Amino acid sequence: MPNAAQSITIETPLDFAYRMITNYDAYPRMFPSMTAAAVEEDQGEFKVVSYQLSLFRMTFNYRLRLTETPPFKLTWSLLDSSFFMNLDGSWQFEPLGEAQTLATYTQTVKTKSLVPKSISTSLASICLPSMLRQFKECCETSYRQG
Repeated sequence: MPNAAQSITIETPLDFAYRMITNYDAYPRMFPSMTAAAVEEDQGEFKVVSYQLSLFRMTFNYRLRLTETPPFKLTWSLLDSSFFMNLDGSWQFEPLGEAQTLATYTQTVKTKSLVPKSISTSLASICLPSMLRQFKECCETSYRQG
């Protein structure tokens, strides 16, 4: 699958949005298709996180190496997976005002050869916009609740 990128404006301060996206254990609450997420290694700005994703009546497990550059950037690369051959990407955050942040998500995904093209295409065309809306909603709701 080719590179995918999309941005969304979030009505929270930059540091709040960054704290939300780096709260990996909360991913199953933020993203309904993410059924599990656990930090396996924590070396400060470097983390190894395992994920379980349920899409299209299938479950995928994978592990990412993440690099945190607070409060502006989170990047990752694939360590291992039974579904993905390549999964690299980033979140970038840019302040638009005191309580407004532009969040940009980019990813490069390549699935293993046994995966139907319709599934890999849906990852970008359906899942990415949905994930951004879910993240925005979660950030804004949590921020309002204090």
